[in-house]
Amino acid sequence: MKKLFMLYGFCLVFVAGFGRRQRHIEASGSVGCCYRFPGQREICSTPTRAKIELYDHYYFWEDHLLAEIELEERTSYDLEWDGLRLFRISPYFKLRLECPHGEILEKRHDIFEENPKKIFQNFNIFVPQKT
Repeated sequence: MKKLFMLYGFCLVFVAGFGRRQRHIEASGSVGCCYRFPGQREICSTPTRAKIELYDHYYFWEDHLLAEIELEERTSYDLEWDGLRLFRISPYFKLRLECPHGEILEKRHDIFEENPKKIFQNFNIFVPQKT
């Protein structure tokens, strides 16, 4: 029993310490609050405030926040993350925009590439039309 416990401890230390690899992700792009008007082109404007979060999706436990940025009266964003990971990275974005006319928009955007090194993603989120 003692040997089994020691073997389990060794495997745990090996997997937790030596099996991890250094990872790096750079994400950049722009955000906008967009409006559709009948018979006209869509119009996008700079959000009053925006929060952009980059997460790693875990299948068996809570997702992990990798990086975040808050913008005020700005459309472009740059995020960077460095860290150690044992398993693959399945990134996604969570966005929260406060638009000039008071609308608050929230969106999740999945990235379908695993272990990306660079992500360039523009987000033009449309304000729902009032009926």
